[in-house]
Amino acid sequence: EQLPAPSSYIPTTGTALTRNADLTIINNLSSWYNTAASTVVTSFSVPYAALSGVWPWLYAFDDTTVNNRFGTFINSPTNSKAISFIRSGGVTQLSVIPNLVVTNDLTHVSAAAFTNSSAAASIDGATTATGATSVLPTPTQFRIGSGDFFLNGHLKSIIYYDSNLSNQKLKQLSN
Repeated sequence: EQLPAPSSYIPTTGTALTRNADLTIINNLSSWYNTAASTVVTSFSVPYAALSGVWPWLYAFDDTTVNNRFGTFINSPTNSKAISFIRSGGVTQLSVIPNLVVTNDLTHVSAAAFTNSSAAASIDGATTATGATSVLPTPTQFRIGSGDFFLNGHLKSIIYYDSNLSNQKLKQLSN
Protein backbone atom coordinates (compact mmCIF):
# COMPACT_ATOMS: atom_id res chain seq x y z
CA GLU A 1 0.00 0.00 0.00
CA GLN A 2 2.33 2.72 -1.18
CA LEU A 3 0.37 5.94 -1.58
CA PRO A 4 1.31 9.50 -2.60
CA ALA A 5 0.01 10.85 0.74
CA PRO A 6 0.84 9.80 4.31
CA SER A 7 -0.97 6.68 5.45
CA SER A 8 -0.04 3.83 7.71
CA TYR A 9 2.42 2.48 5.16
CA ILE A 10 4.77 -0.26 6.37
CA PRO A 11 7.91 -0.56 4.25
CA THR A 12 9.01 -4.15 3.70
CA THR A 13 11.96 -5.82 2.04
CA GLY A 14 10.17 -8.72 0.40
CA THR A 15 9.23 -10.48 3.65
CA ALA A 16 5.61 -10.43 4.79
CA LEU A 17 5.08 -8.62 8.10
CA THR A 18 2.24 -8.67 10.58
CA ARG A 19 0.72 -5.30 11.21
CA ASN A 20 -0.60 -4.22 14.60
CA ALA A 21 -4.05 -2.67 14.83
CA ASP A 22 -4.29 1.10 14.47
CA LEU A 23 -5.23 2.09 18.01
CA THR A 24 -6.06 5.56 19.26
CA ILE A 25 -6.22 6.14 23.01
CA ILE A 26 -6.53 9.62 24.49
CA ASN A 27 -5.34 9.63 28.10
CA ASN A 28 -5.70 13.30 29.00
CA LEU A 29 -9.42 13.95 29.38
CA SER A 30 -9.25 16.77 31.94
CA SER A 31 -9.26 19.67 29.48
CA TRP A 32 -12.36 18.65 27.52
CA TYR A 33 -14.32 15.80 29.14
CA ASN A 34 -17.49 16.60 31.12
CA THR A 35 -18.04 14.17 34.01
CA ALA A 36 -21.77 15.01 34.22
CA ALA A 37 -22.82 14.62 30.58
CA SER A 38 -21.36 13.53 27.25
CA THR A 39 -22.70 13.10 23.73
CA VAL A 40 -20.78 11.32 20.97
CA VAL A 41 -21.73 11.28 17.28
CA THR A 42 -19.94 8.81 15.00
CA SER A 43 -20.15 8.14 11.28
CA PHE A 44 -18.95 4.60 10.55
CA SER A 45 -19.10 1.56 8.30
CA VAL A 46 -18.23 -2.09 8.84
CA PRO A 47 -17.41 -4.52 6.01
CA TYR A 48 -19.32 -7.40 7.59
CA ALA A 49 -21.49 -8.25 10.57
CA ALA A 50 -19.73 -8.92 13.85
CA LEU A 51 -18.70 -12.50 14.47
CA SER A 52 -20.52 -14.46 17.14
CA GLY A 53 -19.19 -13.46 20.55
CA VAL A 54 -17.28 -10.45 19.16
CA TRP A 55 -18.48 -6.90 19.85
CA PRO A 56 -16.43 -4.29 17.95
CA TRP A 57 -16.49 -0.86 19.63
CA LEU A 58 -16.87 2.45 17.81
CA TYR A 59 -15.50 4.17 20.91
CA ALA A 60 -15.26 3.65 24.66
CA PHE A 61 -14.59 5.82 27.68
CA ASP A 62 -13.04 3.66 30.41
CA ASP A 63 -10.55 3.43 33.27
CA THR A 64 -8.43 0.81 31.41
CA THR A 65 -10.71 -1.96 32.71
CA VAL A 66 -13.94 -3.51 31.43
CA ASN A 67 -15.54 -2.84 34.84
CA ASN A 68 -15.98 0.90 34.29
CA ARG A 69 -16.81 1.71 30.70
CA PHE A 70 -19.35 3.42 28.51
CA GLY A 71 -19.55 3.78 24.76
CA THR A 72 -21.08 2.27 21.64
CA PHE A 73 -20.38 -1.13 20.06
CA ILE A 74 -21.87 -3.35 17.33
CA ASN A 75 -23.71 -6.39 18.65
CA SER A 76 -23.04 -9.91 17.39
CA PRO A 77 -24.60 -11.11 14.10
CA THR A 78 -27.84 -12.16 15.76
CA ASN A 79 -29.08 -8.59 15.40
CA SER A 80 -26.09 -6.37 14.38
CA LYS A 81 -27.23 -3.22 16.16
CA ALA A 82 -25.23 -0.31 17.52
CA ILE A 83 -25.64 -0.57 21.30
CA SER A 84 -24.80 2.27 23.66
CA PHE A 85 -23.67 0.70 26.90
CA ILE A 86 -22.75 1.69 30.47
CA ARG A 87 -20.97 -0.49 33.03
CA SER A 88 -19.90 0.86 36.41
CA GLY A 89 -18.26 -1.06 39.25
CA GLY A 90 -18.47 -4.24 37.15
CA VAL A 91 -22.27 -3.97 36.94
CA THR A 92 -24.05 -3.26 33.66
CA GLN A 93 -26.09 -0.13 34.30
CA LEU A 94 -27.73 0.24 30.91
CA SER A 95 -27.85 -0.95 27.30
CA VAL A 96 -29.66 1.39 24.92
CA ILE A 97 -30.49 -0.30 21.61
CA PRO A 98 -31.95 1.77 18.74
CA ASN A 99 -34.18 -0.42 16.58
CA LEU A 100 -32.11 -0.33 13.39
CA VAL A 101 -29.79 -3.01 12.01
CA VAL A 102 -26.24 -2.04 10.99
CA THR A 103 -25.93 -3.05 7.32
CA ASN A 104 -22.57 -4.19 5.98
CA ASP A 105 -20.60 -1.72 3.85
CA LEU A 106 -23.06 1.15 4.35
CA THR A 107 -22.24 4.34 6.21
CA HIS A 108 -24.24 4.74 9.41
CA VAL A 109 -24.39 7.59 11.91
CA SER A 110 -24.84 6.95 15.63
CA ALA A 111 -25.55 9.66 18.21
CA ALA A 112 -25.50 8.75 21.91
CA ALA A 113 -25.83 10.86 25.06
CA PHE A 114 -24.79 9.71 28.54
CA THR A 115 -25.47 11.24 32.00
CA ASN A 116 -25.68 9.98 35.59
CA SER A 117 -29.45 9.72 35.30
CA SER A 118 -30.08 8.62 31.71
CA ALA A 119 -28.77 7.62 28.33
CA ALA A 120 -30.24 7.94 24.85
CA ALA A 121 -29.16 6.86 21.37
CA SER A 122 -30.29 7.13 17.77
CA ILE A 123 -28.85 5.65 14.61
CA ASP A 124 -29.51 6.89 11.06
CA GLY A 125 -32.31 9.19 12.24
CA ALA A 126 -34.37 6.39 13.80
CA THR A 127 -36.50 7.01 16.88
CA THR A 128 -34.26 7.67 19.88
CA ALA A 129 -34.01 4.77 22.34
CA THR A 130 -33.74 5.83 25.98
CA GLY A 131 -33.06 4.37 29.39
CA ALA A 132 -32.34 5.36 32.97
CA THR A 133 -29.03 4.69 34.71
CA SER A 134 -27.78 5.26 38.22
CA VAL A 135 -23.99 5.51 37.89
CA LEU A 136 -21.84 6.86 35.06
CA PRO A 137 -18.24 5.67 35.57
CA THR A 138 -15.32 8.07 35.77
CA PRO A 139 -13.05 7.32 32.80
CA THR A 140 -9.31 7.94 32.51
CA GLN A 141 -9.09 7.34 28.75
CA PHE A 142 -11.04 7.60 25.50
CA ARG A 143 -10.53 4.71 23.07
CA ILE A 144 -11.42 5.22 19.41
CA GLY A 145 -12.24 2.09 17.39
CA SER A 146 -11.59 -0.32 20.26
CA GLY A 147 -12.93 -1.65 23.52
CA ASP A 148 -13.04 -5.40 24.10
CA PHE A 149 -12.60 -5.87 20.34
CA PHE A 150 -11.33 -3.67 17.50
CA LEU A 151 -13.82 -2.08 15.11
CA ASN A 152 -12.33 -3.61 11.94
CA GLY A 153 -14.23 -1.03 9.96
CA HIS A 154 -14.09 2.68 9.21
CA LEU A 155 -14.77 5.63 11.48
CA LYS A 156 -15.43 8.48 9.09
CA SER A 157 -15.95 11.03 11.85
CA ILE A 158 -16.32 11.25 15.59
CA ILE A 159 -17.64 14.35 17.35
CA TYR A 160 -17.73 14.88 21.13
CA TYR A 161 -20.15 17.31 22.84
CA ASP A 162 -19.57 18.09 26.52
CA SER A 163 -23.32 18.20 27.19
CA ASN A 164 -26.43 16.04 27.15
CA LEU A 165 -28.13 16.76 23.82
CA SER A 166 -31.90 16.28 23.56
CA ASN A 167 -33.45 13.15 22.07
CA GLN A 168 -34.67 15.21 19.13
CA LYS A 169 -31.17 16.57 18.53
CA LEU A 170 -29.69 13.03 18.66
CA LYS A 171 -32.19 11.94 16.03
CA GLN A 172 -31.36 14.99 13.89
CA LEU A 173 -27.57 14.54 14.18
CA SER A 174 -27.78 10.86 13.28
CA ASN A 175 -29.89 11.49 10.18
